[in-house]
Amino acid sequence: MRDPSETYGYVLRLFVCGHTAATERTLKRLHQLLEQGSASPYTLKVIDIFTHPEQTEADRVSATPTLLKLSPEPFRRIVGELENADAVLRLLESVEIE
Repeated sequence: MRDPSETYGYVLRLFVCGHTAATERTLKRLHQLLEQGSASPYTLKVIDIFTHPEQTEADRVSATPTLLKLSPEPFRRIVGELENADAVLRLLESVEIE
């Protein structure tokens, strides 16, 4: 049985700049892509750069929106609008080549 404290599926962070109409559009588009384009479960944490500057600095985010894929490896990042569905899905589906 899986340990409930273990994370599975995709672990994502989305850095945004305040609660704006642009942020709402980005969130709506990202949720659509995640629900339609991936069969895997996901955890999405939305981080406002103004509210959490320490996390922004720790993750080296310099522009918004920025989407980070933390897990599964490899780590990936998309900076800018998430309108390109193919780019977002490639980010999610990328796997470590051994």
